[in-house]
Amino acid sequence: MTKTTNDELVDTRQAAAILAISPTTLEIWRSRQARHQPEYVRVGPRSIRYSRATLAAWIEAHRQPQPRRATRQRTE
Repeated sequence: MTKTTNDELVDTRQAAAILAISPTTLEIWRSRQARHQPEYVRVGPRSIRYSRATLAAWIEAHRQPQPRRATRQRTE
């Protein structure tokens, strides 16, 4: 049985699934050297990997606060 750790490296397809985006989006971000993309590791000329810990940190850094719901003022 293999244990999953935050230090585990995942490929583009797996990283995209974790982020709930398409693999193509990650590929575009890399090709454009987008500043908002998660950091990745090049392990070969054509092999890109992402750390699960890095993905989790990226998600937290980009989390948006929940908007407050408007409340009605009671008039008497």
